[in-house]
Amino acid sequence: MASQRVLVVGSPGALSHELLAYGDIVHYAPLSRRLWTALASNAWDACIFEADAFSSVDYELVRHARETQPNLALLVGCRGEREGLEKALESGVDDWVAARSATRRAPQVVAQAVKLRRARVRGRAAAHVCHVLVMDWDPLEAPAVCATLEQHGFSVTRAADAQTALQKLRTDAFHVFIAPPSTGLDHAATVKAALRFDPRLRIVVASDAVDLERTARAMGHGAHDYLLRPVGTEQALGAVTGAWAAHANTSAGGELTAQRIELLLIEPHELQARLVEEMLSQEGRFTIMTVRDLDQARRVQRERRFDAIIYHPDNTRSEALRFLHELRCVEHQPAAILLSRRPDPSLHDQALRIGAQDIISLDRLGREALGARVRNAVARNQYRLAHERFVRDLQTREASQQEVVRRSVDGMLIVDGRGCIVFANPAAERMFCHASGPLLGRRFPYPLSNNRPHEVQIRDGETPCVADVTQVAIDWNGSPAHLVSLRDVTERRQAQELRDRLAHTERLAAIGQLAAGVTHEINNPAAYVVANLITMLDMVGDLEREAFLQGGAEAKLRELGEMVRENLDGMSRIRSITSDWRTFARIGKNEVTLVNLNDCVVSACRIAMNEIRHRAHLVQALVDLPRIPGSHGKLAQVVTNLLVNAAQAIPEGNVGAHRITVRTGANDEEVWLEVEATGRGITVRLPRNTQLELSTIPPPSPSQVVPRTRSTRPLRLLLIDDEPLVLRSLRRMLGEHQVDTAQSGSEALARLQHERSYDLIFCDLMMPEMDGTILYAEIERRMPELLERIIFCSGGAFTTRTKQFVEQSTRPFLEKPMTRESFERVVAERFGQRHLKVVGDS
Repeated sequence: MASQRVLVVGSPGALSHELLAYGDIVHYAPLSRRLWTALASNAWDACIFEADAFSSVDYELVRHARETQPNLALLVGCRGEREGLEKALESGVDDWVAARSATRRAPQVVAQAVKLRRARVRGRAAAHVCHVLVMDWDPLEAPAVCATLEQHGFSVTRAADAQTALQKLRTDAFHVFIAPPSTGLDHAATVKAALRFDPRLRIVVASDAVDLERTARAMGHGAHDYLLRPVGTEQALGAVTGAWAAHANTSAGGELTAQRIELLLIEPHELQARLVEEMLSQEGRFTIMTVRDLDQARRVQRERRFDAIIYHPDNTRSEALRFLHELRCVEHQPAAILLSRRPDPSLHDQALRIGAQDIISLDRLGREALGARVRNAVARNQYRLAHERFVRDLQTREASQQEVVRRSVDGMLIVDGRGCIVFANPAAERMFCHASGPLLGRRFPYPLSNNRPHEVQIRDGETPCVADVTQVAIDWNGSPAHLVSLRDVTERRQAQELRDRLAHTERLAAIGQLAAGVTHEINNPAAYVVANLITMLDMVGDLEREAFLQGGAEAKLRELGEMVRENLDGMSRIRSITSDWRTFARIGKNEVTLVNLNDCVVSACRIAMNEIRHRAHLVQALVDLPRIPGSHGKLAQVVTNLLVNAAQAIPEGNVGAHRITVRTGANDEEVWLEVEATGRGITVRLPRNTQLELSTIPPPSPSQVVPRTRSTRPLRLLLIDDEPLVLRSLRRMLGEHQVDTAQSGSEALARLQHERSYDLIFCDLMMPEMDGTILYAEIERRMPELLERIIFCSGGAFTTRTKQFVEQSTRPFLEKPMTRESFERVVAERFGQRHLKVVGDS
């Protein structure tokens, strides 16, 4: 690799020694005016700046080197990779280099930077396609703009952020750079750093209305143009095309090169027109078209665009002023220059106010630098157009902000240092509803502070208004003030009160989600307790019928029988409670059955009794009602909510003074329910025809202890349950039959493989490993003749799969705890009533 001529800014060090050892030619220059002279000598391939000494002077040096010597590779010397990359991106140099780096050898880095710099200069000079770098400013707009530019022949590269964009500018050649004005760097730092990489780069800023101040700073630091969001495709194409044309007319130092000016001359006198043409043609920078009158000028303006129009009025002054007005209405407004034969201060003053850029006296035409006057007029006109556009955008932004404030649903006030309201938007006026006039000039009625938001009551009565107040200190017309934001939270306050009233409803709904599991856990032990109690009652009856009872044994047996009956009554009450909780477990399901509203009332009264008993007496005035299609669980929840709300409205401690009455009734069209608490009541009415479609699940039949019966012959039974105590107790209760048991589905399946003569098979639905649904499927596959003998049992808990199975199955279903009545009912359905006979009177 050939040796490089390197200029190091600073004193000799490890970096320069490494370059010398490699064979490079190294010279040193201090950071002074001598360095500027050394750079201008064009004797170097590369220049290295020390990162520690970088300042604004160094940035100007980088820019000067770019302008005067495009082939010169510029590098920054640093200690570490991170520091070097940051300095390289910030300063606009080509690369960074570190002494004794194991991964980036200094001589190779310098040689590569020189090679890339020269390749970029050659590629830029020969470029026939505009290369555009687009920094994503919006996830929707930026991709759409990129796609449009590519469709029109531009080469587009995208960058996700400012650092990525500067890295691409450091390594590749671009002609146009589109970026937002705010990129995470300090103000217009991205624009300044990008122009240090390439002074010819044309930068277009994609600006939102709220970013126009930053856009102005970016334009002041060298941005070429800006796009006002939302950016349309035509707007983007026009801006990039203009930037590409400006790049082609820009010198290596970033200045615009001589550009031909399209000029329209309106001169009725031929000799005068020829004189003007000859004077301008001497500079070679003007393309001139001459017409004799305004009609011709209007026609050619429709066909061509001109940078300037030189107009010599030959008619009345009013016609000249009218034409100047017309030029202000042209989309591309050219610079207007008047040629005046004699001084006319009044006409000249009006013409300048209308928009003429210059007025040149024909008497002094030969002594004037006419070309310079025209160029200056065009430059002033371009500045005027840019300034007017910028002012329009600022006005649009201000109008948009004012519209946002005007349409805001939040009240906005500005309160000055004296506590007086100096600004109020319509929402604030509506909140305060001052009938005597606007809010302006009134005192703000609440204390001002910069504390956390707080609520204030603005209005009471029939139309109350509660607002959240937030206050921020601001500057208003040069004086301290407060911006007060008022958010109407009246509905939120009312909603909070409603949520408080529905708190118990939410708690009941949460309990309902757990009710199925709770009832299952209660009903499983209740199953064997009930079965054992029934068996004990049977045994007491047998002993009472035996003769020769000694001493007080007969009395003790009667007392024991009474205790067993009382226990059975208690279990019946527990069973009713679990049944009520199962009602709430079904609230979230869409089960529709024929419902008796009285049953819903009875369930709700049992559930709400604990809330009622310490506050009032509960009276149930129920009449016979027809059944209607509906959800038992949801209707019971409605009644429960009414009862709980009525109870909570009554203070504790005076039960005798208060009464809660529940009444039901019906007529030809509807059934109704009324809950009355000490004279105040709510009426709920339901149509007899609710137009709800009945579900396939029948309502559970109630069970109770009935006299003991025996079948005319013993039955062969198989009981399947994962609870050993349930199996043992049911075997005792069904002692007159031949009962086999299995503690799992797999054990039952193995038994059925060898013995299929069972009259009935009682199977628990919810079991671990192999539940009732899986066992049923296996029996259907292996021994379908037994399917008609299966009766399912459950304590109340269902999974989604088992629930669907129960809804779709036609097999009988018994709820735990099972009683003798539920068993005998199944036998009667299977074998007929003639198969049963009553035994004794127990």
